[in-house]
Amino acid sequence: MSNETERWQNLHAKIAHVYETFARYKLAGPIKSEMSDAIIVADGINLGERKAEELKTYQWKAMTTLGTVEDYKHFLPRLLELNCLQRRERVLGGEAAACEIVERAIDLSTIVDKLHYGKVLDCPASELEALYEFGVARWRWALILPADYGHDLQETMMLIAVIGRPLQVLLESSLESRDMDELCGLARFINRCVEFSVKAGGTHVRWTESYLNAPDQFEKWILQPHVEAALEQAFFQFGQGEAAAELSSAVQKIGWLREMQP
Repeated sequence: MSNETERWQNLHAKIAHVYETFARYKLAGPIKSEMSDAIIVADGINLGERKAEELKTYQWKAMTTLGTVEDYKHFLPRLLELNCLQRRERVLGGEAAACEIVERAIDLSTIVDKLHYGKVLDCPASELEALYEFGVARWRWALILPADYGHDLQETMMLIAVIGRPLQVLLESSLESRDMDELCGLARFINRCVEFSVKAGGTHVRWTESYLNAPDQFEKWILQPHVEAALEQAFFQFGQGEAAAELSSAVQKIGWLREMQP
C-alpha cells in the first residue's frame, strides 16, 4: 500500500465521521435564491450523491443569501468530501478510485470563511472535534502530495485555526515524523511561505487570506530554534535527493527569516 493510499484511507474515515456527526441536520425544504427559484431541493437525494455542479453556487452564497446555518451544516460533510476528491483527482487522475471530475471546484478557503461567518466556535464539542480530526488527517495527506504552491496546507491550517485549535501540536507531529515524504513536504511548505513573503516585499509569513491567526502561529513556530535544528538533522540523515534539497533550503530560509525580525 502506498503512502498516499494509506493516508487517503485515513482521511476518508475522518470524512465518514464528519458525516455521522452532522447527520442530524436535515433540509426543511428547498433552498431558494434571491429570485425565489429553488436552487437545491430537499428531495431525498443521498447527501453523498450531491454533485459539485449542484453546490457550486451554494458554496459562495450559503447563509448570506442562501439558507441557514443548519442548512450549511447539512451540506458541510459533502463539501469537505468533494474538495478532497477533487484534489486527489487532480493528482492521480484516472488512478484515483471513486473520484469524480467536476466542472467547478469546491474551495476549502470558502468553507473556512463560511465556518467563520456561521460562528463555528459555538458548535457542540463533538462537531468541533470531528472537524479537527478531519483537518489533521487532511494535513498529513496533503503534505505528501505534489506541491500546489502550499494552498492545500495553508487552507487546512486555517480550518484548524477557525475552530479554535492551536497549530503547535499539528506542526510538531510532522516535525517529529520519520517519514521522508512528510518531512520533505513540510520543508517545501516552509520554503514556499518564505519565498512568497519575500516576493511580496515583507519579512513576515503572510498568506493571501490571513484574517485568522494561522500565519502568525506558523511563523512563531518555525522561528523556534528546535525547528531549525530538527530540519538540519533530517537533512544530514537523508543526505541527498529532493528531500535533502528542500530541507537544506528550509534551514537557510528560517535563518534568514529570524535575522529579519526586529
